[in-house]
Amino acid sequence: LFILKPILGLQDYEMAGLEAWVREGHALVVVPGWSARGAFARESDAAVPASERSEVRRQQGAFFEEWFRAEEAPANRDQTPRASPGADRPASGTEMDASEPICAGIGELAAGSDHRFAESPLRGPLAKMPVKTFWKDRLGGIGLRVEFGDGTIIALADAYPLSNLGI
Repeated sequence: LFILKPILGLQDYEMAGLEAWVREGHALVVVPGWSARGAFARESDAAVPASERSEVRRQQGAFFEEWFRAEEAPANRDQTPRASPGADRPASGTEMDASEPICAGIGELAAGSDHRFAESPLRGPLAKMPVKTFWKDRLGGIGLRVEFGDGTIIALADAYPLSNLGI
């Protein structure tokens, strides 16, 4: 199952169902909806009283921020000009882990420059699960593999490599 940058958040029952499905031995490929939830989260801290935030979150749904921590890529935080998408092309054996089955046969991958996973990327139900960063570049982690029960979650911080331009 692929869930790429959802624009509508998943409700609690959908997240619980997805967790159970993966634990049963299925595979999920996910690119969290950073921009949609991230922008809202910044606004909510100042504009919505703490007592009302859970209701707002319930209405908006989840964008996988309960599972993963991300951050803006350093080039975006310090306002230096961003490289064009795909400018960084990490090569197999250097920034891609060639021993990972998901990287088999891949010579290079292109990444956008918006988000990377935080140094400790997992939270919530995934917090104590084994995680392997199989793809990174000079800005940080881009691809993770998480063993979750009998299943696997492949998480990408950026959808660019799955786009027509990134392929």
